[in-house]
Amino acid sequence: MISRAFSALTVLCLYAVVTEAFQNRRSVSCPVCSEILANIASGKAYHLSYKCKCVVRDLKMSMAQLQTANSNLKGQVTGLTAHLGTTQSELDATRSQLNATQSQLDTSQSQMNATQSQLNATQSQLDATQSQLNATQSELNATQSQLDTSQSQLDATQSELNATQSQLDDANQRLQNVCPNSSAIKAACNANSNFTFLTSDNGCVAICYHVSNSFEMSYPQAKTHCSDAGGALITLDTMEKNALMLNTIRTLYKGKHIYIGLRKVDGQWLWEGTGNQATFTDWFSGPSKFAKCTVLNHFHQHRWNNQNCKFHHFNAGALCELTVA
Repeated sequence: MISRAFSALTVLCLYAVVTEAFQNRRSVSCPVCSEILANIASGKAYHLSYKCKCVVRDLKMSMAQLQTANSNLKGQVTGLTAHLGTTQSELDATRSQLNATQSQLDTSQSQMNATQSQLNATQSQLDATQSQLNATQSELNATQSQLDTSQSQLDATQSELNATQSQLDDANQRLQNVCPNSSAIKAACNANSNFTFLTSDNGCVAICYHVSNSFEMSYPQAKTHCSDAGGALITLDTMEKNALMLNTIRTLYKGKHIYIGLRKVDGQWLWEGTGNQATFTDWFSGPSKFAKCTVLNHFHQHRWNNQNCKFHHFNAGALCELTVA
């Protein structure tokens, strides 16, 4: 019992000290309680004095106030605890949302990083392709430059060739004027076995000729013979052609009179093969008035001599010529 009382008084005393200290903001002591405590501690009997009763009353009043304050505080703590719980739930929900958002952001960031990596790889490929294209373009430009240079050289060469060709054409034309091309007559002559091709040393005169085997013909017979052979009685209308033919006749047909294609028609000496009037002649002594046909007279080194067209008692042959258009 004493022990309980001691404990209660001790508590009350401590409460009073604490309360006084909080109210007056200073340390105070409870002498009565101290006295009682001291008596209890020494085993002495004790009685509560008036002052101690007052203290107990005050303590009871303070205890009620404390209980009320404690109840109020408990209510406030309960409200705060509930509010904190609600706030914590909201914070947890918000944190969950933030975590979900952060997860989405992390996923999006990963996707963006993967896309960026693909873009970087694609860009690298594009850069490599561009480099290859640039190198190819450079090669093409170099090739084009070479082609342009070659084309310029070809153009210059073509211009030179054109100029040379023009010069050759001019020279050939002049040559044709001086020395006609004899390739056609030569080909035709080679194709006819009755005729022989003859050309001068300088190639300017060419004759495809044929001499009859018979030397006992009249002029009409000689003309017919040449026509049957594929030609006509020869035309000796230039000095060069006449000289070339006479040299051959003098060598191969000594002692033979031979008709040529010159005949007097209406007072004019005309060539049978062309119908042209003779502008060049090689008469031995000039033609007589009555004889109208011409032979190469071997008595006068085969110079020209006119004879009667129908006489053939002096062994006259036919000198034929093959011509081409």
